Amino acid sequence: MCHALKSGDQEYSKKIDNLKNYFLELDRSKFFEKLPTPQDEIKVAYEIGKFLPSLLFTYSLIRNEFSKDEIMTLESMFKKIISRYQYVWNPSLSENSRNDNKGLFFNNYTMLTSIILNDEKMFNSSIKKFRSIMNANSSSSGFLKIDGRRGECALSYNYHGLVPILSSLWTLKLQGYDFAESKITRNHTLDEIVNSILISTLEPKRIHEFQKKYGTRDIEAQISCYSQMQEYRKLKYYDVANDVVMPFNPSQWIYLYKLLSNNSEKNIDLFYNSPFLNENLDMDDEHNNAIGVFSSIIYQNLDEILKIESDNQAKPENFFDRGEILNYAFINYDDLKSQYNFRDGEYLIRWFWKVVENKITIQDEFLVEDRIKIDGNSIEFINIKENKDISKKNRSNVRFYSNEGMFSIFGELDLASNDTYPTEIVGSNELNNNLYEAEGVWGIDGKKIEYIKINLLPITDN
Repeated sequence: MCHALKSGDQEYSKKIDNLKNYFLELDRSKFFEKLPTPQDEIKVAYEIGKFLPSLLFTYSLIRNEFSKDEIMTLESMFKKIISRYQYVWNPSLSENSRNDNKGLFFNNYTMLTSIILNDEKMFNSSIKKFRSIMNANSSSSGFLKIDGRRGECALSYNYHGLVPILSSLWTLKLQGYDFAESKITRNHTLDEIVNSILISTLEPKRIHEFQKKYGTRDIEAQISCYSQMQEYRKLKYYDVANDVVMPFNPSQWIYLYKLLSNNSEKNIDLFYNSPFLNENLDMDDEHNNAIGVFSSIIYQNLDEILKIESDNQAKPENFFDRGEILNYAFINYDDLKSQYNFRDGEYLIRWFWKVVENKITIQDEFLVEDRIKIDGNSIEFINIKENKDISKKNRSNVRFYSNEGMFSIFGELDLASNDTYPTEIVGSNELNNNLYEAEGVWGIDGKKIEYIKINLLPITDN
């Protein structure tokens, strides 16, 4: 899909020169020698493991553009990075940090460096370290043990750990070591590990059962993913009912998994059954361990490649996934599907503020009434009124979509607040007492679930 730059053209030469100067300046400035080396934690080595594979990837593409002396200089720089952070494997450092996703990321970088340097000793050492870390993550279910003990963050970090695991296995496969059918922990194959993580996404209660058996880590490890989130991400990904942070990192790992596995069909089906995974396949520099931050330099027309075409009057496939994800926890979409089409025409749309606590409706307050026209997948406001609790401006910018016998009205909406959140209001295309009824979760406040509810009353000409 990507169009690689071709040697010989002017654009190629310019970009190669820029890249060469960048690498040489890294060495001249002693950039990596100035990074901290905190002897009591693995944080910096982990960041190196996350971001530097893209540096190695880029270097491997342009290595032949450097002189022999420059190659020796740069590869010495890469080797020194590994040497500076070998302390992370000292027994005095936390065993959890060495054996969770952080250790996997740094060891993956070490393995990649060994191949760039053609260093057989470093390569063999990285294989042994990989097997050691994976054995430390053995469990009875296949869920990665060390990150699986991280409380509400266990699921998120299990997915995060898949990135360096898959990258390492792919690197090994390219070197002639295929572990597709082998146990990579003491008990489980790659397919079984991925299956366990996917099943836990669809059935989060399994995570609590896992932690009853294996215990939990320190409180910071349990809440770190949640405590660092912005508020909108907490609303989007925190499953209140199960006290689990659902997977929020990009899911491109699935492509590498398909290449590695000989029996991936079952797990691929599970993957596409989760809205948290199949709607989160965007390119993301931070978590893309294959191309990373240099992708836009290496490849031409990347924006065009990644561009998603969408009709402004239709609902893009992953539009407002926050609204959908919140709704999945409290609204049964299957119950809303019907055999009917939504009827075009003019309607009075009545807006309500509904609050539910412990499954009991404690508030169902009428807010305001507008007049609209629905035509296909377009919505037009004919008359719209002011209201102090739900903004006229935000209401006027909602969009409409109908499919599979149900409809949704979605947009950035407020509710007695200065904050706006992507909200999807969903209902059945089947009339109830000559009304279309719909509602969607706007926010969660402790045990209270706040909904925006609407009624659509058809207007008939006399």
